[in-house]
This record gives sequence, C-alpha cells and structure tokens, in this order.
Amino acid sequence: MTSEDLAAWQQQAAAARAGELYLDDEAVARECLAACNKRIDDLEQTAKLVQQVENVSGFGDFDMARQLEDKFKTQASGTDNSIAEVIKDHLETVRNMQEVMAISLARLTGQDYTNASTLKSIVDQNPAPK
Repeated sequence: MTSEDLAAWQQQAAAARAGELYLDDEAVARECLAACNKRIDDLEQTAKLVQQVENVSGFGDFDMARQLEDKFKTQASGTDNSIAEVIKDHLETVRNMQEVMAISLARLTGQDYTNASTLKSIVDQNPAPK
C-alpha cells in the first residue's frame, strides 16, 4: 500500500463517518471486517518481529560488521521507507478500512455508528478467521 492508498482510505472513513458511504450487503461487510481484523493481527505480529531486527548485533568487532548492523537497523526503522514505517502505514490504512466496514454494519443493523463503543463491539463480534 502506498501513501495514496492511506489517503484514499482516510477519505473513505471520513465519508462513512459522515453517512455518505457504506456497504449495503451485510454478509460482505462482515467478511471484509473479519479480513481487516486478520490483516491487523498479522501486521501487529510482523511489527513485533521488526522490533527484534532493530536490535541486531553479533556481526563482529570490525568496521564492516558495524556497517552491516547499521544497515539492518536502518532498514528496520528510522526512515520513512523503513519496514517499521511501512507497517505503520499499512496498519493505519487497514484500520480505516475496518472503520468503514464497522460503520456499514452499524447502519445495516440500525445501530448508532457515531458511538465508538458500538463500533468496537461490532469489530469484536467479527473476529479474524484463524
């Protein structure tokens, strides 16, 4: 996903909050919400693995070893293009998707979608497939 994807889904979530956008098929919204939940779980697990790479060491006590450590650390985090930042952007994008699906379900089932606890309840009722 790109920054354009993130911006697009931020706009979609805003449109859903404003009542301008929602899916009109409950089964599809539930499947999409469950897929979003699964993707969020996967990305959060990947983010934990990236934290381990941020602390890489043990390549030796010479200049090339320190350069290699720095390279791995930089790829893991510390730049806009690092793995940690890409995962963060993906998480935010999928959370926006998740919100659109939860709002769609709230509207389809006649619930108040302006209430954050209602949306969290809907998200929790549609767990990620195992």
